[in-house]
Order: sequence, then C-alpha cells, then structure tokens
Amino acid sequence: MEFSGLRDFIYTPLKSYSFGMVARLRFFIATEVDPDVLIIDEVLAVGDEHFKKKCNQRISGFQGKGVTMLFVTHTIWKKSENSAARVLWLERGSPKMCGDAGEVTKE
Repeated sequence: MEFSGLRDFIYTPLKSYSFGMVARLRFFIATEVDPDVLIIDEVLAVGDEHFKKKCNQRISGFQGKGVTMLFVTHTIWKKSENSAARVLWLERGSPKMCGDAGEVTKE
C-alpha cells in the first residue's frame, strides 16, 4: 500500500475512492505480482508527478526482466518512443499503422 500512497485510506470503503485513487490501487495490485504479461490502460494519465515517476520506475524494472507489456492509451505517450519496441495505432477499431515506435508516434 505504501507504493500506491493510499495507506491512510485502507479502511475507507472503495466506493468512496476517487477515480485517481482507484487507478493507483489498480496499478499497485497489477504490478505487485511478477507478471509474464502486463496490460496497462491509461493509468499513467492519473496521479501526481511523484506517483508517475514511481510507476515509470516500476515499468522500467519490468522491462529489465523482459516482461511483455501492452500499453493502451488515447494519447501519444512520449515515453513510448524510448520504451516500446513496436506500436500499433488503431483508428475506429482498425489498424492504421504498426511498426517502430518512433515512426508510428511521429505519424
């Protein structure tokens, strides 16, 4: 719970958590295990800079272990050029472009 920053709210009913608090909790739970595949959906769009930095450090640790990661986002994630080997761009549910992260995010 220390990672999530929600220790003070551990006994607060989940239904009273804000969207950001729930996202922090989800990221903490999903990354507290040792996954073979990690799917991350927009979680890094939530939270303060300190939390985002901790998330990026944890993600870098998974990369170092060779964990397969799938990031789902509706915005171009600047870090994708540095951290992703390949990017798939979907538009209205259909593949628009797939390939090198730098090339796809540039488009």
